[in-house]
Amino acid sequence: MSGIGNGTGPLSIDPKGDKPHIGLMITYLREEEKLILKAARDRGLEVTTLLERRLVLDMSAPSAADAGINVDVVLDRCVAHLPAGYALKSFERWNIPTINPAAATAICDDK
Repeated sequence: MSGIGNGTGPLSIDPKGDKPHIGLMITYLREEEKLILKAARDRGLEVTTLLERRLVLDMSAPSAADAGINVDVVLDRCVAHLPAGYALKSFERWNIPTINPAAATAICDDK
C-alpha cells in the first residue's frame, strides 16, 4: 500500500509524493459524505466508497490485500456504530489506519 506510514508520521505521505487511497466507509450517502468525496477528488485523491451493509470482510485473510481491500486509510462515516466497529477492528488488525478508531467508536456509542 502506497503513501501511508512511509514518511515521518503515522499518516504521512511518502517522499515520492504518492497520494493515499482513501476508503470512505458509510451507512448511506448523506450530503456530508458527498462533500467529503468531492473535496478529496478535487485534490486528486483516490476514494473508494465502502458501504458498510454490503462490506464483506474475510476474517481469515492475513492482510487487507488478501481480503480484497485496497485502501491506505479508512474514514468512518457510518451511522450504525456496531457493524462499523467490527469493520474498523478488522482494518486495524490489517494495519490500515482508521479515522475514527474502533475504540473511539465504542466509547461514543456507549452513552
